[in-house]
Amino acid sequence: MFLGLAALLVGAAAFLLTRKRVTLVVDGEASEITTRARTVGALLAQQGLAISPEDHLIPDASEALQNGSTVTLETVRPVVIWADGEAFHLSTTEKKPSRLHA
Repeated sequence: MFLGLAALLVGAAAFLLTRKRVTLVVDGEASEITTRARTVGALLAQQGLAISPEDHLIPDASEALQNGSTVTLETVRPVVIWADGEAFHLSTTEKKPSRLHA
């Protein structure tokens, strides 16, 4: 009986200690999330977010998550700039048109 209770307490402690509260910022929108994910990539997968090589992710997907971590993902989106009658197709994370250059 004592061993069963001890195992239950150890399991409950491990369950609680692996829980982390993190801030996830996706394209400027912040969310507070409670997770047991061990890495940034695991957190994104848990949230149903796929990343492309062109996206800006801080920290890297392989980084370990800590309680209080902030993860920032800026996703790339296609844009078309018309200049001098010609269309320029770009992929960017930039939100301000004035900062785009063909």
